[in-house]
Amino acid sequence: MPTAPEQARRLETESGERIDRIAAKLGLVSERDIAAADAELIGSPLVAAAEFPAEPVGPERIRRMFLKQARVILLAESEAALVVAMAVPLDDEAARALEFALDKEAGAASRGS
Repeated sequence: MPTAPEQARRLETESGERIDRIAAKLGLVSERDIAAADAELIGSPLVAAAEFPAEPVGPERIRRMFLKQARVILLAESEAALVVAMAVPLDDEAARALEFALDKEAGAASRGS
C-alpha cells in the first residue's frame, strides 16, 4: 500500500495538478497552511475574509465567472494598480489576465480564510 506522499506524487503525475493542491484534496495539508506558505514565498500578506470589501470592486468590468474560476477577489483599485486576493497566488496567469483586462498592475495577496 502506497504512503500518502507516494499517492500524492502519483496523482500529481497522472493529473498534472500541483502537488500542494493534491495534498489539500487528500487532507494532508490545510488550504490555510498552503495560503500561508504561498504568501511567505512571494512576500505578500495573508488576507482574512474579514478584510474583503463589502461590495465588489470593479464588477462592471470583470465578469464574476472569471473571478470565481480564477479564485481571485479584487480587494482595491487605484488609478494605476489593483490589489487582489488569490486562492493560488502563484497563479501568475490569473494576475496577468486581470492586468491585461484592466490595464493596471496587479499586486497579489494570499487568501487566508
